[in-house]
Amino acid sequence: MKRWILPLLVVFFVLCSMWPAFYEIGKRNELPPNRTFELIHNYYTDYNFYLSRIREGWEGRWTVVERYTTEPHNGSFIQIFYLLLGQMARVVKNASFSVPGMYHVSRFLLGVVLLALTASFAKSHFKSFSMGVLAFVTAVTASSWPVIVQNSDPLGFRFGGYMPWWTVMDSLQRITFLPHLLFGQALTVFLLIAGGDLAILRRPGNWIFLGVLAFALGVVFPPGLVFLAVAYGFLILIEAIADREILKDPKNRWPWILSRVVSRAMIGIMALPAILYFQLMFGVYPWRRLVEFDLMHPLHFEYWEYVQALGMTFPLGMIGLVWALVRHDKVMKRSIAWVLAWIFCMIAFTFVPEQPPLRFTEMMPHVPLAILSIYVIEQVYGIIQRIGKTVGKKGEKKKTLRDILSTLLFVVAIIPSVTGLFFLYSMWLWQKDFLDQKIRAGWPFIAMDNYIVYPVKGVTDIFSYIESATDKDSVILTMLSAGNYIPAWTGRRVYVGHENTVKKEEKLVEAEYFFKGNMTVEQAINFLHNNGITYVFNGPQEIAASGLPDITKAYPFLIEAVKNSDAALYRVP
Repeated sequence: MKRWILPLLVVFFVLCSMWPAFYEIGKRNELPPNRTFELIHNYYTDYNFYLSRIREGWEGRWTVVERYTTEPHNGSFIQIFYLLLGQMARVVKNASFSVPGMYHVSRFLLGVVLLALTASFAKSHFKSFSMGVLAFVTAVTASSWPVIVQNSDPLGFRFGGYMPWWTVMDSLQRITFLPHLLFGQALTVFLLIAGGDLAILRRPGNWIFLGVLAFALGVVFPPGLVFLAVAYGFLILIEAIADREILKDPKNRWPWILSRVVSRAMIGIMALPAILYFQLMFGVYPWRRLVEFDLMHPLHFEYWEYVQALGMTFPLGMIGLVWALVRHDKVMKRSIAWVLAWIFCMIAFTFVPEQPPLRFTEMMPHVPLAILSIYVIEQVYGIIQRIGKTVGKKGEKKKTLRDILSTLLFVVAIIPSVTGLFFLYSMWLWQKDFLDQKIRAGWPFIAMDNYIVYPVKGVTDIFSYIESATDKDSVILTMLSAGNYIPAWTGRRVYVGHENTVKKEEKLVEAEYFFKGNMTVEQAINFLHNNGITYVFNGPQEIAASGLPDITKAYPFLIEAVKNSDAALYRVP
């Protein structure tokens, strides 16, 4: 029976994380008749961005092009993970189903893989099966220190937390978060498991396999490879301190270096081309825009708030880390290296603007912190078991101090998990509230700014026309919202539509200037032709910006391609 406990827990937690999606699908029949259902995940701008990559693979591409900008460029392997998902999605010929379907299926499957590896990692630290299970549950449910929010729920309250704006702090959503992040996290956990196992590292043939996986990690999630290299460095340091007596003997020194230092260095060397490739590609547009965006929009956060968002596992885990270091406990070396690498990267990248330190919160520090939390509880329990002093009066049923302390320790041990489970439930209630409001929303007519709604059918009908009736090389002028949808829904390029658009800020101003009818006819023609724009989309956001339901009154040269009560598409002659 024991062998089924962890697999069942893995499936249970993944289903919990996917439950908001199942709930939303189940409510789709309650949409107003003028709205089109879509299963947006996380935030619509990035969701459509990832779908656009999957669609490129579905169309048969093997390199990625940026359809959110109009500048000519060659394809690259940046974000190729989503392109490969699209290649797999080609088994279903309907892009409107297979493209988003592949995104959500990959979330589910990669969530299972990630939690299965997390369970294996947690179990490997403990001889006791129950301690391994408790460490896993604590890791999965690890949450912020609770903030009590009064409301009309049956209990009268639910939990809120610190840093709610950063999704990886949400214990419910992070289980099946972004597919590429789940893939990168799963590879990181596997490489930490394998890279800390000397039996695996002693076989040079394994270095090649692990090197290939590290290269894949570097391609899909570059910060993960940087983090892994630092973690391997701390692993070597921890092992060197623990084996310092062995290293004094010259006969043992070289085998030790070969099995621990050279093996991990070879894994890193095999992965290095991924980092070099990214450095080269980030020097040219449109890929340089990824770096520029981080420089222009740094993600600021307070470290103290982040510590609070880590909840009870942070203080307990840090106590466990110190305890394990003092005792030179080799079993805990991978979790120690994980935590130390996380802290190092958070501090070091405070001084590297190209990569914000907040990215390293995505390295799942809650996993090793949870393991170290249960470790320190296990160690204290061992000490308690050696206590034999009794309390109580003669003739009464005696209670030993050991029993009292064991009971208190048990309560301490399960508090993070119990609190975490209620956090999961609370996060589901917050998600449900959001989805119920989204279903009832009557405005705006398309997701824009911070409003996430189902688009009106008039807009999606125009998208369908673009997909079926326009040339594949068409470039479409829109405002930001429709521009965000079009590459994902139609596979066509847009002038502006995402933060990855080169000179997005300038282009957005120019697009708004155009839609407000402020250009002369000659200026408009030159603007459209100079940017290779072949169609103009005039939908809810464009009309709201211009106040011109019929944009041909400002630009009579535009030729109507299709029009309905919500939007229109015009061809540029």
